[in-house]
Formats: sequence, structure tokens, C-alpha cells
Amino acid sequence: MKKIFHLDAGRKFFGIPALKTIIDTLAESGIDAFQLYLTDNQGFRIALDDMVMTTPYGTYDLSNVPGDGYCEGPKGPCGSNKFHTQADMDEILAYGKEKGVNIIPCINIPGHMGCVLEKFPHLRYRNSKSSVNMMDPEGMAFALGLLEKFADYFASRGCTHMSFGADEFANDIHPGYPDLIEMGFERIYHDGTMPAFVELFNAAAKIICDRNMVPLAFHDGVYYRNDTKYGEMDKRVQLCYWSNGWDTYVTATADYLAEQGFPMVNSAGRIYCGMGMKNWEKRAEQISEFDPHIFEKDVRVENPVAAMMCFWSDRAFLDGQDDGVTAASNLPVVLRAFGETMKKY
Repeated sequence: MKKIFHLDAGRKFFGIPALKTIIDTLAESGIDAFQLYLTDNQGFRIALDDMVMTTPYGTYDLSNVPGDGYCEGPKGPCGSNKFHTQADMDEILAYGKEKGVNIIPCINIPGHMGCVLEKFPHLRYRNSKSSVNMMDPEGMAFALGLLEKFADYFASRGCTHMSFGADEFANDIHPGYPDLIEMGFERIYHDGTMPAFVELFNAAAKIICDRNMVPLAFHDGVYYRNDTKYGEMDKRVQLCYWSNGWDTYVTATADYLAEQGFPMVNSAGRIYCGMGMKNWEKRAEQISEFDPHIFEKDVRVENPVAAMMCFWSDRAFLDGQDDGVTAASNLPVVLRAFGETMKKY
């Protein structure tokens, strides 16, 4: 079973030394994959040499996108305004390969796009700052074009997996998936708006698969509320399952998604760590009790393809502008616990 460490390096900038320290710890701990989350509302942390993107609806210069994004409630960016150049990322990817750690890049669409949408506000979904308007053909093409541009780069560097996120659509105004189902805003696509998400999901999976990489995504909108009526979704996507939602936001259950044929990744909230979480370094005991077959709400899935431990930088500003050095120095205790626990499976 694959063992993945997910690092939120979008809200918080992690410099090359910090990332190499983490890769060293992963290699020592027997954790074979490193999901590097590079974009969010609070930050866009990668710039390719060519940041011009063209879709059927126009040409977009993305060169002023990388850096810090905006503050959303208590979730503020680190304040460094830093990002990795293509040469930096080449170095990081090469170091992971040298150490036997498979780096999985994540470029999040259609939600968590707030940093890039600051520069293209006409593409936002209604009153959301975080999410692109999938119901606008230009917005759909923009999100997929962004993913394709970075997929081309990461595939050319030998990456075997890539995530397109797909979580928490428009959750800055209200839970977005109920909105897509129940409120029926902007009925341009098909019978409503949820089919637009299905279309984007499948198109994103195809972009990644066409480049001989395995696609990953969070499960949030996939067969939402155990409902398949909005269209068939690509079963090649490995679904990273972290929560079954809250209040009216109720996602499909992990066993249901497994029954539909999705490869499941247990990215359980119960072993979540992150900036702003009190004493997160002390979660080693909980991690030692983790069973990758037991998903949220104690739902059992017999054959998950992977387990994922996540470190989120929700309150990146709390660590200041240290380029991730503090977090990297505190991570070994939980990463070693995760690696040791996973040896049993």
C-alpha cells in the first residue's frame, strides 16, 4: 500500500532547504510519496519559465499570479510573497527521485483558485472569491487550461502521479456542492450545474491520464450524497477521502465510492496535522493507532490503494516568513510515526 505525505505548500511557502529536509525524513521513514500542494487562495507557489496560457477564449498572462494570495477569515498567507521558479522545481523533483520519494504535484481546480482569480475576477463563480465559474465556458476552459499547462511540465519531468484537488468548491460563500445541486444558478450546462463539475472532473482526469500520469483528487463532489444521476465519473482517479462533510454538506461515503470502482486513498482527518493546531507535533500516539482500512465515520474499505497523512498550513502566518524551516524541523516525529504504523499494512 502506497504511503503518501501531503504538504500544504500553497498557503505557506516552503523553500528548497525545508523541502529537502522533509524528503530526507520521508525516505528515512519509508514513506514513498510526497504530495506537494502548490496552489490555494492564500498562495500560488510555482512559476514556469513560460506563464502565458491560451484557450479557445483568449490568451492569459499568468506571470503576476505567483506569490501570496489573500487572507480568508483566520487563514492568512505566510507574508513572504515567495514562489518556486521552474529551476527550483526541477531541483526539488530531481532530489525526490534521488531519494526514492515520488513527488505528486497538486494544482487545485475548480475551487481553491482564489490567488489566480484575484488577477482574473471576471471568471469567479458568483460571489465566491475562491472558485472559478464552471458554468461559463470561458471559466471551464481557463481552469482546465491551467491544469494542462502544469501537467505538461510535470509529465516532462517524469512525474507519475498528479492531483487536481477538486475539493471545497465555493465553500467561502456556503457549501458549494449543495449549491450546484439545489439552487440551480446559471443553468447553462445540461440540466443544472452539478453536471458542469462532472464534466470538469472527467476532463481533468483525461488531461493527466493522457500524459501517462495517474490522477488524484479529493472526493468532496464525487457522486455527492451517494448520487450518480449527474453523470458517470472517471474511475481512474484515485480519491483522497478526508471527511464526510458537515451540516448540509454531506459527501458520498467511502464504501459507496469504493463500490463504484474508485481506487481509494485514506487521507483521514483523524491524523490531520497543521499550523494553528495546538500541539500538532504530539499526534504521534493517534497516528500509531491509525488503520488505513478505516475511513471517516468508521467506514471500512477493504483494499485502499494508499494512505495519506496531511499537513495543512491553514494559518501560515503563525510560522512567519521562515520558508518552512520550523515546520520541517518539527515534522519528523509525526512522519516517523506514520511510516512505522504503515509497516503493518
